[in-house]
Amino acid sequence: MAKKVVKFSLSPESITQALNDLKVYKEQYEAKRHMLMEVIVARGVQIVKEELQELVYSQPGEEYRTMALLESIQGEYDSKTGTGRIWTDNYYAPFVEFGTGITGGQAPHPESGIHGWAYGTEGWFYYNDRVDSVLFTVGFRSRPFMYNAAKRLRSEIPRIVKEVFA
Repeated sequence: MAKKVVKFSLSPESITQALNDLKVYKEQYEAKRHMLMEVIVARGVQIVKEELQELVYSQPGEEYRTMALLESIQGEYDSKTGTGRIWTDNYYAPFVEFGTGITGGQAPHPESGIHGWAYGTEGWFYYNDRVDSVLFTVGFRSRPFMYNAAKRLRSEIPRIVKEVFA
């Protein structure tokens, strides 16, 4: 939005016109603010999906190739509270984000301590229904798709603000 200069004289008509001009400007500003948040959330969802494609779905031999995690990424903007959020309700998303076991602990998530994430020190057996077999694992490396997406989105916000308010 362009800088707004309101000039007026000390007549009642001029002051009334200045107040009307300010009201219109405020309404335009509020509309742009809501649009900004909608654009940020939409871009955030796109970035999270890009990070998932790069970190999770492009690695040969990795688990989680069902696309369920990718398809679970959602975003919304609540105009009443002025807040946006991006999330997944996929039950194994935290294990992908933070990693697990010995393997995850060898190169932990950058914020694992902040979030209280603990890595196991032993391997374990699990049943894999896709191969119909019991397998042994020492865990998975961290694939911080949300963390990386948040960093990328933060770096793009100044550009998005300029575009929306231009």
